[in-house]
Amino acid sequence: AHLKRRRPETNRPRLKNGCLLPYLGKEHLLVITAAPRGQVFLDRDTLHVETDNAGPLSPVQQCRQLLEQWYLQQAIRHLDDRLQYWSRRTNLSYQSLKVRSYKSRWGSCDRLKRITLNSRLMMAPEPVIEYVIIHELCHLRHLNHSAEFWALVERYCPGYQQHRRWLRSHDAQLRLPE
Repeated sequence: AHLKRRRPETNRPRLKNGCLLPYLGKEHLLVITAAPRGQVFLDRDTLHVETDNAGPLSPVQQCRQLLEQWYLQQAIRHLDDRLQYWSRRTNLSYQSLKVRSYKSRWGSCDRLKRITLNSRLMMAPEPVIEYVIIHELCHLRHLNHSAEFWALVERYCPGYQQHRRWLRSHDAQLRLPE
């Protein structure tokens, strides 16, 4: 709360018509319109959100909700496809995939070989997404961050360190505006 008070309100990005939203590492213009039913679709470099203006939510709240659902749907399809690809390529088999929206982690892997990935990854560039997937798959062999683990990550994702740095420095841009 203290940090929010110190940060000027005008510096906080707002979810509004004309703002730019990332998808697979590219900026897309947000166009919000009223329509009979709420939906989201991508047309070239424009992300269209149609709000129905019915119900208790304001158009901005509905827009946010629709975008969160859309990013989640895109993530389920895309991340599942990429995880299967890298699982075959690395010969590291997982049990299941869950996609969630986390605030502070990009993925996880447990000893039951269940992998969870963050839907916000859909805002990142493809090489960064690949790094996170490879990182979690490598935990299937090493459930730690030992030297052996990082050597395995390096084997399948040479130069992974730049992707790690990119995620750390761009975390704030991989969130929907207020």
